[in-house]
Amino acid sequence: MAEVSVLTPRDLCVPIYLNQELVFGLLATLEDGFSHLKTIRTAASESESKGSKVGGGLGVSNVFGLLSVAIGGGKRKESSSAEQTEVEAEKVHTPISLFASLRAILQQNGLLTDLQDITEPVGIETGSLVEFEAVLRKNPVVDVIESVLRIGEMAVSFSNPHQKGDKSDKNMIRQLQSMLDSLKHAESLEIVAELDCAADARAVLSTKLAFFSDANAYEITDGRFRVLGKVVRTVASEEDEPINLLRKTPFGHFKRELVEKLFEGFAGEDTVGLDLPEVQVEVTAPALQVIPIAIFA
Repeated sequence: MAEVSVLTPRDLCVPIYLNQELVFGLLATLEDGFSHLKTIRTAASESESKGSKVGGGLGVSNVFGLLSVAIGGGKRKESSSAEQTEVEAEKVHTPISLFASLRAILQQNGLLTDLQDITEPVGIETGSLVEFEAVLRKNPVVDVIESVLRIGEMAVSFSNPHQKGDKSDKNMIRQLQSMLDSLKHAESLEIVAELDCAADARAVLSTKLAFFSDANAYEITDGRFRVLGKVVRTVASEEDEPINLLRKTPFGHFKRELVEKLFEGFAGEDTVGLDLPEVQVEVTAPALQVIPIAIFA
């Protein structure tokens, strides 16, 4: 009897971020292309004939078995009174189930490294597929400016329209919004992950807003999730160049000193009465830069 795999709650993935393009592409690579969807046709005999036999074939190497099932084999009738009922059904995968299949294949073939089993995660080779658990936070610069902007918008909405400072407040909000739009250049967002597997180790995830649930990243705020992705860079020591969180934005071309001076006004407890976190524009060693395929619970 074939061994039945036992699922755990961790195998039932609930993604809040899923790059479907990468999932489909990796599965197509592993399975040498997709099989087109086929209708599953089965035959059910309503007689008591014992002479019929049906052979079923489910492609062992086909991860899309539920998308393409071949029913084959021989059939012979012992009784002419047998009535045949033909049933048609279509079984399809969802993007989440395809990701679960991809993850299972990677694990079974030893292609996925769980960083919980690695003592020095930054020593992993570039190009490796990894999975890790971490607390996730949005790009600190984006997080701070969004907070100040939302508070400013609320203040303006409750202010007296005849108040002299109203016009300048609106100009400030437009400037903050313009800055925020620049930081979200090309609809991408940098996320900083604090790895559980090693003290002080972090990973920078280059995400696309379109692949988040409801196209926003608010669900990940201070949440603990698992991440599956591909390592594109490691920062092992202080001598290595840190990961610039603004590298994809117009601010990425500015010198570090100028950028820090530009954003230093947003940090500190006295900023518009908010207790804002320290504005960080770089992530230093030990760190990984990762292209995420999925962020899931």
